[in-house]
Amino acid sequence: MANTELANFLLSKVDQLPAVASLASLWAEDGRLAPDAMDKVSAALADDPELAGQVTAMGGGASLQGAVMALGLKTVESLMVSKAAEDTASSINPETLELMQGNLWRHSKIVGYCCQLLAKEVGYQNTNDAFVAGLFHDIGKAVLNRYAFEEINAVLRVTSAKAKALFTAEDEAFGFNHSYIGAKIVGRWGLPDQIREAVEFHHTPEKATNDVQLTEIVHLGNVLVNWIQMKLGLKSNFYPLRPYILDKFNIPTERLRQIAEEANEIVQSTAAT
Repeated sequence: MANTELANFLLSKVDQLPAVASLASLWAEDGRLAPDAMDKVSAALADDPELAGQVTAMGGGASLQGAVMALGLKTVESLMVSKAAEDTASSINPETLELMQGNLWRHSKIVGYCCQLLAKEVGYQNTNDAFVAGLFHDIGKAVLNRYAFEEINAVLRVTSAKAKALFTAEDEAFGFNHSYIGAKIVGRWGLPDQIREAVEFHHTPEKATNDVQLTEIVHLGNVLVNWIQMKLGLKSNFYPLRPYILDKFNIPTERLRQIAEEANEIVQSTAAT
């Protein structure tokens, strides 16, 4: 499948994802979190017992974070195995896909909390935006895993053999990467521009023009979580860090590790409840 054909195919799948009106409504027209966001969360939980149950299971309580995670999980679950039998062109084993998507979602939750903690550390006021952007930074991978499994496997082999960043290998193979697809998803959901931008440029924060600091936070948060999850270090070729961000935020390396570990512990503790 040619690059343009693959892109159009994946974008057609994005267009089929449900719009999440209740998620988009948490932000006002100016891109700021709506003053009545928590009231809307409470109303959504009251109207949707299944959603309320998911939030409770995640340990999120009646919180913005809990509701956003539950709404996001609905989309990730829809990309797991529910329609695998209909995808006759896909060779992926349903159990393999479910494992991949589950690991992706766990990583994403840790990055969400890591970004929120980083936001507090550097004095970024919109900590909820940092959480949401971190949570959905890799949502494009869910679509690629689901609908381009063979292509992604080929890219992963290149990544491992040449110690190359995944997004770079994707760009070379496809002409786009998972960040591009992820930005299309959050755009379809109606999330504000600063979150869409942070998702799109979380590997290349120097391209951000809207809310530069938010994109830098998500970039750093993703690298930090991969640091503790994959034992790669801060200077890994697989998840390259833009060094200027370390200089800009001026957070000691040990404190960065503590933040990532704390985010990991938050997710572990909620998973255990």
